[in-house]
Amino acid sequence: MKRKFNNKQQAFIKKFIDILYHSMAIEREAPYSRREFSRKFRHHAIDLIDDGTYKKVRF
Repeated sequence: MKRKFNNKQQAFIKKFIDILYHSMAIEREAPYSRREFSRKFRHHAIDLIDDGTYKKVRF
């Protein structure tokens, strides 16, 4: 079953992926395209949502 996220959680996932990708792209170490990068690192953002960390982070 596909999990649904509210707007704050969706925004957190997007920002989390953007920040990680951007930091690797600056150093020219991004081995994947942005789309593949999102697929590989999305579960890390979901783990942070499950821990409740997304409520404490302000972007």
